[in-house]
Amino acid sequence: MGSSELPPQAYDSVAEWVAEYFVVLYGDDLAYRRGEPLRWCPEWWCHPGAAVRLDALWRAWEYYRARGGPAMSTWLLDHADPHVSRLTAPNGPFRRCSVEDGHQDSSALPVEMPESWGFSMFKQV
Repeated sequence: MGSSELPPQAYDSVAEWVAEYFVVLYGDDLAYRRGEPLRWCPEWWCHPGAAVRLDALWRAWEYYRARGGPAMSTWLLDHADPHVSRLTAPNGPFRRCSVEDGHQDSSALPVEMPESWGFSMFKQV
């Protein structure tokens, strides 16, 4: 393997990474014990905000894992810890879900489309 070549990914998908690595790591890190309340959704992929964050975490994990050395510390401190704090926050994407009660639907924000769109509508003449 040349110096610019990276090893193959450890996981084929974010779903595989979450199921085999992430939940083990953070179940322990959050000191989760069965029966205790925890803001986590077993159907995490049903929450777009969570799915995007977990996908970003997986991609960053693969990047740092391939580099070795102290790179995983960077992943933990700069990527994982802030994202996990947001995912499990009282107002995070899993706020209505729990390990015991499972997934609860949430809704997108309401939006109305403007009649015209473009940066020109923000320019002051």
